[in-house]
Formats: sequence, structure tokens, C-alpha cells
Amino acid sequence: MKPTHDQRINAAARAIDSHGDGVRSFDMTDEQRVTDLLTSLRHHCQSNDLDFTGLVRASNTQFQHE
Repeated sequence: MKPTHDQRINAAARAIDSHGDGVRSFDMTDEQRVTDLLTSLRHHCQSNDLDFTGLVRASNTQFQHE
């Protein structure tokens, strides 16, 4: 069964909080925290030979179909 929208929202909030704890960024706005998480994900993709832009496109397609 696919996760509900609320489950996805809650999981994203936990990921953002966990990332903030990991990089010790406690004084950022919500927008800055999301941007910082995306930047870290871009670094992760680069170091693991993953196509970040392609994954963002795939995510957008999945989002549009939900």
C-alpha cells in the first residue's frame, strides 16, 4: 500500500529535523532547512554517482500522479 499524503508529510518533517540535527543547523528558517537538506542530498547523489536532476524529475512525475 502506498503511503498517504499525511504519512509523506510527516516523514518529510522527520527527515528535515534529522538532517538539521545531523548538521547542527538550529537557527534556520523552514525554507533554509529544506534548501540545506536538498543541498546535502545533491552532495550524496554526486558522491554515489546518482543523477540528482533526474531523480528530482522522477519525483515530480510521481508527485503529479498522486
